[in-house]
Amino acid sequence: ASAEITRRHPLLHYKFMLGDWQKVVDEVLSGRVELGLADVSAAEDSDRLVTEVVGRHPFLFYCRRGHPLAGFADVSKAQIDGYPLVAIQVPPRLAGSFPGGGRIDRSTGSLVPSIEIEDLASARAIVATSGAVSGGAPAQIQALVSSGKFVALPFRQASLKFNYGFIYQKDQMLSPAAELFMQLVRDIEGRLATEIPQMIRKLFPD
Repeated sequence: ASAEITRRHPLLHYKFMLGDWQKVVDEVLSGRVELGLADVSAAEDSDRLVTEVVGRHPFLFYCRRGHPLAGFADVSKAQIDGYPLVAIQVPPRLAGSFPGGGRIDRSTGSLVPSIEIEDLASARAIVATSGAVSGGAPAQIQALVSSGKFVALPFRQASLKFNYGFIYQKDQMLSPAAELFMQLVRDIEGRLATEIPQMIRKLFPD
C-alpha cells in the first residue's frame, strides 16, 4: 500500500515506522503518529481511539529447512515450545496458546518471546541460521517457503488468528494520504481473503 501511494504521488513526504502493537498504540496516543496498523486488542477499550479491523488471517509458523521439526507430518505446541520463539510481544488474547519459547509478563499478560524483535526481516535472519521458530500470515509464510530456505510447520490452531487493523485518534481528521493508505490496505485485504485458502492448501497439501 505504501509503495502504491509513492507510485501515485512521488512527491509526497511521509514517515513509515515499524514497531510492535504496543509501540503503535503508544505512538498514536501521543500524537506522534497519525495512523497505526497493528493488532487492535490493546486499543479497542480506549475511549480516545478508533479501531477498524481489516485482517483476521490464521497465524502460521515456520523454521529453517533442516530444522529438527521440519520433517514431521504433524507438530504439537509442546514440541514447538522446546525451541526459541522469534517474534514481537504477543498480545494477552493469544499469549496462553501461542507456541514457542517465552514467558508471560505478569504485569501485562503479554507473551515475551525468547528473542524479541520488531520486524520480520530480523526474524527471518535469525531463524535461517538457528533452531529458532517464528510465525506470520499465510502470504508471508508462502513467500518464505517459496525461497527454499524455510519450511512451514504443520501446526495450526483455530484460535491463533491475526486481528489487526487501523488505529487512530477519535477526534482526529485524517489526512488525504492516510485515507488513501487505508483504502489501499482494504483493497489488498479483500484480495487476500479469497487467496489465503489457496495459499494454505499449497503449504499443507495433505
